This record gives sequence, structure tokens and C-alpha cells, in this order.
Amino acid sequence: MDLNYTEIVLNGYLNPDSRGYLDNYFFRQFKKAQKDFYEADEFFSGCFRVTRFFEAEMNKRIIERITELYLIIDWHKRGMRGASCIRFTDIKKYVIKLCFNYPLML
Repeated sequence: MDLNYTEIVLNGYLNPDSRGYLDNYFFRQFKKAQKDFYEADEFFSGCFRVTRFFEAEMNKRIIERITELYLIIDWHKRGMRGASCIRFTDIKKYVIKLCFNYPLML
């Protein structure tokens, strides 16, 4: 049986019951995997690989979004507003809202 490391990691982070006790959660998942003869280094390296992937993906999307926002600010400063006028305060409010509810397509 192959382990779905993505599912294990996401369940740990997204489940409010286990989020506060991630070390215990991953240890329990390791004990379940141990019954299928998985070694500790194999299990935890699989989990780390998934978390590194998500971290890299989020950083990539953050950089893309920051670049978009700088372009919007630059266009606004140059007077290239298009059909609707975007105020800098609106952009700032949007960025703050985005930080609290950051979309990540999985």
C-alpha cells in the first residue's frame, strides 16, 4: 500500500483538532504507516517533501501577486487607469484581505 503523503499532511494542517498537536498527529500517522513496514526516515521525508512543495508553491504565488500589485501601482501612477479608477487605499485593503484569505489551488 502506497501512502498518500499529500493527504496526510493536508489532513493534519486543515483539521482543527490536530492542527494544534501536529507532532502527535504525525507520530500517530507514522505508527499507522509502520504497520505497513514503512521506516521513520521514509515516512517523514515523504511528509517533508509535500510541505516543501506547498511552501514553494505559496512563495511562487505570493511573488506573482506582489508583481501584479506593483504593476497596478505603476499603471496608476502613470495615469493608465483603464475603465475603472483604482485607488491605492483600495489596493492596500485588498492586499490585507488577501493575506488573511490566501487562495491556493491544490
